[in-house]
Amino acid sequence: MSEPAWTRGGRGGTAAVLGDLEVAVGALREAADWLGEAALALATAALVAPQRAPWLQDPAMACSREAEGLRDLSRRLRGAVDAYRAAESGAHHGVSAETYALDVLGDQLGRMWLGVRETVLHGPAGLIGAIPRMPTTGTVNEATANVGLGLTGDAYGTVVAHVRAAVRAAERSLEPALAGVEVDGPGFSAGAPRTVEELMGRLDWLGVQGGGRIAIETVTDAAGTHHLVYIPGTQDPTLWDASPADLEADLAAVTGEWCDAAQAVVEAMRAHGIGAEEPAMLVGHSQGGMIAAVVSATLASTYRITQIVTAGSPTGRIALPATVDALQLENLRDVVPGLDGRPNPATPTRTTVTHDRRHSAQDDAPDASHTVLQAHGLPGYAQTARLVDGGLDPSTRAWVEGAAPMLAGGSSQMRLYAPVTEAASGASR
Repeated sequence: MSEPAWTRGGRGGTAAVLGDLEVAVGALREAADWLGEAALALATAALVAPQRAPWLQDPAMACSREAEGLRDLSRRLRGAVDAYRAAESGAHHGVSAETYALDVLGDQLGRMWLGVRETVLHGPAGLIGAIPRMPTTGTVNEATANVGLGLTGDAYGTVVAHVRAAVRAAERSLEPALAGVEVDGPGFSAGAPRTVEELMGRLDWLGVQGGGRIAIETVTDAAGTHHLVYIPGTQDPTLWDASPADLEADLAAVTGEWCDAAQAVVEAMRAHGIGAEEPAMLVGHSQGGMIAAVVSATLASTYRITQIVTAGSPTGRIALPATVDALQLENLRDVVPGLDGRPNPATPTRTTVTHDRRHSAQDDAPDASHTVLQAHGLPGYAQTARLVDGGLDPSTRAWVEGAAPMLAGGSSQMRLYAPVTEAASGASR
């Protein structure tokens, strides 16, 4: 059985080429319009002055024929693009209606079995304890969330902006403002990562540190100095905790807006002394991936951000500069990457790997993505990263080749940066 994983975009991706073909469709139409206007002008001139310019009639007819030929070519190319894109979409989702139906049935049977078992063994308290372990991703996943929540509508940005404004107003009265970051403990030596799977391990470690902390790993070798910046996912679902990795950051970053979590990353990069010409890779899980995209899009002229790696992040509404080579990992059963209601653009510098881990053939799968938490967890994304490291397809191999200088291993220095609020900084003075 082949591993159920699909790639969109990247330098080896069909969809990226389709984008170029769509540009060609527009160019052909524009050229046809110009020729059509020229044919009309020539024909008009020939009619107005038939004695003076009879020779204009043949060029007018020739221009008209060429214009119609270009329009026909444009229509046929448009049809080919649509057909290829439909095939790409089918391959991307990769799971038939029958498979989804079986997943839903499996979820229901799993719920019944766990509920009965835990109730018999432990009574009502056992049933409550079983709820987090009950299968859910057959019915709750990216596809069903988009349909159920209506996330693809034009009003998405407006709705998110209104919700964010309300959350931000509440936070201003309940939590102290971000003042900057401070070095958290002594730096320590580490073995620099060589694989994308190791990057996922770094993110897993960072999540344990909590408090919205950001880690920066610096490698100095014969080629110079480069940095890997690790950004955590959402760590504060409340409206009063001081961590910038909060709900307001989710609502801002999903549409590409700046927020305290992005500012904290920039403050950490500044405090770390990252030079404008030193290559940097930004790596983030969930919200951290969105923040990596926002920072790289906003500060492309300030820092030399060469790559970003995201895992389980809704970044389809964030435009990335062409100088940033993005690798974006998504679990087909993870609801989070679909919360922006828009797939990632399939461009040569944006490679999205979608992995149906629930039907994974890997023997050592750390999870089967049966629950929402399993589907979004970093242990599972390490499994997807392993596919990339193994050379999944031409696009992922091209990304790995381009990122080779950043993942060359060797020794490194790791340092943590903790966000500081105005209240805390005032108290320390």
